[in-house]
Amino acid sequence: MSLYNEAIHIPLIMYFPQGGIKNKRISSNVGIIDILPTLREIVGLPTDNENMGMSLMPLLRNNDKVSNQRYIYSHLLRRRAEPGGDLLKKSIIYNSWKYIETVPGSKELYNHEKDPRETWNRIDEEVSDVRTILESHLVDIEEHSKRYVKESVDILLDKNKQEQLRTLGYIQ
Repeated sequence: MSLYNEAIHIPLIMYFPQGGIKNKRISSNVGIIDILPTLREIVGLPTDNENMGMSLMPLLRNNDKVSNQRYIYSHLLRRRAEPGGDLLKKSIIYNSWKYIETVPGSKELYNHEKDPRETWNRIDEEVSDVRTILESHLVDIEEHSKRYVKESVDILLDKNKQEQLRTLGYIQ
């Protein structure tokens, strides 16, 4: 379980011939949070102000005014049985940069243009301004997001549900 691109960069395939969109690949940073606003626009529903995502339809329609200037946030909480053993990973992507923070633990910074496989951690290099901006926005998202919850929630699952989730790879 990680926040590296090999785990979180997933393809989204949409089929919508009535919308005049065919064979379109989006290179802009988008997230799963953008799927609901996109579907709402496709079926003609109004924008939901509670949703923090954006419709992908302008990108699909080749709107050059839509930019890659947005922050994409991800997080992962790995629960461990021993006291203090929980591991929180969070990341933020902006343009070609990705910042990953593990709590407790390490910080990582990658440039996807120069290192798409995220093998060269540039956290200690002379890109401190990028690091500072991404760290600041990560904190801002956590403090101001309507849906982000800092505290973890314990969910009790019966053995059958645990086995189903284990089979799917969601728990170990």
